[in-house]
Amino acid sequence: MRAWPLVHEAVVDPAEAPFMKANGDTAYAHYGKNPEMNELMQRAMSGVSVPFMKAALDGYDGFSGVGRLVDVGGSAGDCLRMIMRKHAHVREGINFDLPEVVAKAPPIPGVTHVGGDMLKSVPAGDAIFMR
Repeated sequence: MRAWPLVHEAVVDPAEAPFMKANGDTAYAHYGKNPEMNELMQRAMSGVSVPFMKAALDGYDGFSGVGRLVDVGGSAGDCLRMIMRKHAHVREGINFDLPEVVAKAPPIPGVTHVGGDMLKSVPAGDAIFMR
């Protein structure tokens, strides 16, 4: 919340993100050091992603020809599960998120949970999904 009053500064001088200026760290680093905040962030992202994915799958057919799909920032794998249910030709899903996030992800048939840092590398696939 300390970053909100600084948002206008990001427009004037985008050199430093408001979150970094307010907290002295990136958002991801901050969440990694604060388990309670990390849990809240994960629940918030899931709460937004699942309804978005339902709407997107109703009107989007861009997964044809994809056999291996990598979901970057996939959290528990909910969106990947939804995609694979609707598009049976997506046979392999890679749920890629921070190690501490995928450590809590439930088993999903056809999905491999992989922990890592998207700023360093991302697993290979026929397509990469980010939202």
